[in-house]
Amino acid sequence: MEKSFIVIDSGSTKADWIHFPSGSKLTTKGFNPFYHKTHEITSELRKHIDFLTQFYNTSEIFWYGSGCSNPQKNEIIFNALKLFFPISKIHIEHDLLGAARALLNTQKGIACILGTGSNSCLYDGKNIISNIPSLGFLLGDEGSATHISKKFLKSFFYGELLPETNQKFITQFALDRAQFLNELHNSKEPNLMIAQFTPFLSENIHFLDVQRIVKDCFREFFNHQVSRYEGFLNLPIAFTGSVANAFEEILKEVVKEWNGNFYQVIKNPIDALYNFHQ
Repeated sequence: MEKSFIVIDSGSTKADWIHFPSGSKLTTKGFNPFYHKTHEITSELRKHIDFLTQFYNTSEIFWYGSGCSNPQKNEIIFNALKLFFPISKIHIEHDLLGAARALLNTQKGIACILGTGSNSCLYDGKNIISNIPSLGFLLGDEGSATHISKKFLKSFFYGELLPETNQKFITQFALDRAQFLNELHNSKEPNLMIAQFTPFLSENIHFLDVQRIVKDCFREFFNHQVSRYEGFLNLPIAFTGSVANAFEEILKEVVKEWNGNFYQVIKNPIDALYNFHQ
């Protein structure tokens, strides 16, 4: 079999696919084995059957996914992929390792994910050698879209927003508190339901109360995550994810507050992972 591979970088919202050597790309819904079962993943992937069957004989599949933190959870993803790639060697890794490889390649540093959820690790240039648990959106995920939007929604429902921010949000969304909370409590993916408001915050970052909320969330991320890695002040600190990309300037300010070494932000790690495996 001629050498070929597919790299997939999957968050909880979307997954980016790229095939070597063709360079063909695909974007699908993201899958997290904490929220999705094998049959749900296969059902969604069948919507992209033309792409998948085109490369069914690919040598290797490298899946980097959120929630892929233990063999039991990884098996959920593995079993779904095996239906579409029965002769491929399939590797299931945590998206944190993918982020580290994309952001730092082979140099030591701290890799951070700020997307729908958040996570971080200390990377020695080859392996993750330390990881502060992110605790998920109910208890942690500081600095993530879910965390930032949750803080914003609390300020909105408590009546704490500035009048201009409050009016613009009402005009755009017209949320009914009781209805929203009822739908949230019954949602299969409450983290995504909360995180959906982050684009509004990005578009209205000129409002001072929005800036404060975002900055405070990044400060919490630094306090609970980055600052706990030994030698963090002497290491490059790199970020990937939609939130890191959208609020890069505020993120830089927070890193500067800690006298940290801001390295780079990559919105989507897929191209860097492609180069890493190539």
